[in-house]
Amino acid sequence: MNDVEPLRLAEVSAGYGRRMVLDGLDLGLQQGTITAIVGPNGSGKSTVIRAMARLLPARNGVVLLDGHDIRSFGSRDIARLISVLPQSPSSPPGLTVRELVELGRFPHTGLFGRFGAEGELAVESAITLTELSVFAERPVDELSGG
Repeated sequence: MNDVEPLRLAEVSAGYGRRMVLDGLDLGLQQGTITAIVGPNGSGKSTVIRAMARLLPARNGVVLLDGHDIRSFGSRDIARLISVLPQSPSSPPGLTVRELVELGRFPHTGLFGRFGAEGELAVESAITLTELSVFAERPVDELSGG
């Protein structure tokens, strides 16, 4: 059994400009679980997510992905392993949930952005796993952010 947490923040400090938002945060995420980051506006929830996804560099500490420093991964590898879908800016009008999920396959496609049966299976699996089948053909801009 592998005891390495898929994603771990170890003593991570991060912020914007001179303002430190995270100071020595320790957080480990377990595979097969759902983790909620809850707090009032301005408490650092988005900063935690940005640090996890390497969108905001940690000033101190380290973010580990499968036990490896996230800084050691190439950008394409990170894009294949981690994705973040913010609530804003909003999606293009008429873009369906399925099409949005398909966009998540972009790092796995070739030069022209095409994917075959494996990609289709991955999209369908993601939709099923997240229980979004009922919304798959609905436009994203018609759904609530929650």
